Parts: sequence; C-alpha cells; structure tokens
Amino acid sequence: KYLIANNYKVLTYEDLKKMGNKNLKDIDLKNYNAVCLAPWMINSIKNLNFDMLINVASFQEMEPMRVQNYLDILSPKVKKIIYLHNAKEGQALGEKNRFGVLKQTTREDYINYLSPYFDLAKERDSFQQKNASEQIFGRKL
Repeated sequence: KYLIANNYKVLTYEDLKKMGNKNLKDIDLKNYNAVCLAPWMINSIKNLNFDMLINVASFQEMEPMRVQNYLDILSPKVKKIIYLHNAKEGQALGEKNRFGVLKQTTREDYINYLSPYFDLAKERDSFQQKNASEQIFGRKL
C-alpha cells in the first residue's frame, strides 16, 4: 500500500486473484515496479529470477526452519540484493497462554542461510524497531 500510495506500479496477489490466478510467466512483469505475493503463491515464481528480495518484520515471527525454507527457495532466484529488517533475536519464545515461537530466528541464522549465495554487505541497528537490525546482502560473484 505504501508503494502504491507513492505511485509505484505494484502487482498484488489481489490483482492476481482478479486475473484468475494467472501464472506469472504469462504476465509482462516489466509493467510493474514490484510484485507482492502471498506465501501460498511461492510456486508461481519457480521459473523467474528477480533483482531484489525484501523482508521486513515477518521472518522474525517464524521458526528458523520455516525461514530457511523460504530463503532456500528464494535466494537462488535473486540476482543482486536481499534486504532484511527483523528483530536480532526473533520473536519471543512462546509460553503457556501467550503467543510466541518454539525457537527464535536470529540475525546469525539469516547470515548462515544466505551464505551459499550472498555475503553480508552492510548491517546497522534499526531506527524504527528496538533490538532489530537492517541487513543488506549482496550476491556473491
């Protein structure tokens, strides 16, 4: 919604639903600045590559094995940069009658999962979220 409000052409999963869940390879993606997909649409990009992957504050809500699965699928398709903005120690551990994760995903996990394809190029503490960092990974040559 932020990108759309700033006049970027964004293909959303709502748009795809209106198109009858067309395969992305049948859509001229050059007409869009960004494509936003729901998690269940991950197979629709299996034959595509893209310049950048951005994840803000959602990997921190998942267990490490789920994050690793996403990155194992997506990182080989990214040609240039991955930008992550997540809590350094992940979501709080779950307790009785409280939401949380069984195991936290940490900043070190992102570095380890991406290491086959990417190097950590820059990292800084977040200005927007306490105990979070912004990481920029560059494709290994």
